[in-house]
Amino acid sequence: MSDTQKAQVISQIDGVSAIDVTTVEQAQTAVNESGQSHLYAIIELCQLAHDGTTNDGTTTDEPNGLTALYQQGSGSAQWDFMFAPEQGQDLKQAGPILIALTEQADKDWLTQQLTQVPAGLFFTSQGDFNTTLHWAQQRLQLLSPNKAKSVCRFYDPRNVAFSLGAQTQAQQHAFWHQAQQLTWFDAGQWWQTKLIPSDAPLIEQYALSHNEIAGITAFKEQVALQVLINHYQQVKTKDATPLQELVKQTFVDAKIYGASTHADFDSWLRVVLVHGSLFYQTEKINQILRTPHYPLHKKIALAERELNHV
Repeated sequence: MSDTQKAQVISQIDGVSAIDVTTVEQAQTAVNESGQSHLYAIIELCQLAHDGTTNDGTTTDEPNGLTALYQQGSGSAQWDFMFAPEQGQDLKQAGPILIALTEQADKDWLTQQLTQVPAGLFFTSQGDFNTTLHWAQQRLQLLSPNKAKSVCRFYDPRNVAFSLGAQTQAQQHAFWHQAQQLTWFDAGQWWQTKLIPSDAPLIEQYALSHNEIAGITAFKEQVALQVLINHYQQVKTKDATPLQELVKQTFVDAKIYGASTHADFDSWLRVVLVHGSLFYQTEKINQILRTPHYPLHKKIALAERELNHV
């Protein structure tokens, strides 16, 4: 996924602003000086590179990313695992942790780390550590619209903007609860959004709506569409249709046959560019594309092979 195209889509989401690293650092300093809010980070330890060796050459059984964090400041940062002990030691240690940030060295190191790997985000809240930890743990598992439970990496910076953009203000209040400000790095850029904390009781089991899922999907498709237009902008189309219109129609047509990923749409578009936008309408090709139990990209490859032999 192209950073440029994704950044363009994110910049159009209401309430989400691009900021530079200086603004990130200034906002972090302002939180602690005000004394009215707390600065937190949710970090997925398994993504932070470290060999588990301390400064004096000894080894530790702590998660590597946490060991590295300890070496930055006083080692007194308050933190806890977000997965409960009963979910298994390996999952707990590889999963996310909540950290209350007060040491400048810790903030600086995590800011630098998050520009390199999509390991988490920063946020501010008036809630104390235990209250905030309880909220974060509850958001790790969500209900789908059909009430099925699933793990949610809501702190993944690659998804934050699209999740916010898909939520109504009421849904933002319910989901983010007492969070006041989110800061994350994605698509080669720091982003920030301000939230209005909710006074309502915490919803312990948050249920995703159909609209939220559809909104997130739509944003991802916007990015994929822009990437394809940019990638094929020098290619001459078979039926002289403007490329932008052809790509948009590709998304409509391909989704009828189950396309859902960038690779699916790209495969479909490549056939369209050679054989025309109506290639799928012949009985033989339509039969191939509707064959069950095969991934779409394989069915497209079979259809393309058939078209090349006609």
